[in-house]
Amino acid sequence: MPCDSGPLTSDDYASMFRHEIEAMAALCELCATLNEAQLTPKAAKWWRKHQERDRKRLDEEWRKAKEKKDKEALLKRLSKYERSLLKI
Repeated sequence: MPCDSGPLTSDDYASMFRHEIEAMAALCELCATLNEAQLTPKAAKWWRKHQERDRKRLDEEWRKAKEKKDKEALLKRLSKYERSLLKI
């Protein structure tokens, strides 16, 4: 896409986003295969922050999944009368 091609379309943005995702995946794969001493200081700092964000995201996904499972188990124990009282 040339720089002077005019206003960007939604397809242009989608393509740029896909490219960014692919680049991020390649960078993660590269960082995972190297040890921190082999990375530049800036890359090592980025990698540590990225791993921390991934850990937090995974923790949150696990917490939500557990909460959903626990809620479903709790609702299964309710009688029809209790469900009607709660309007569920």
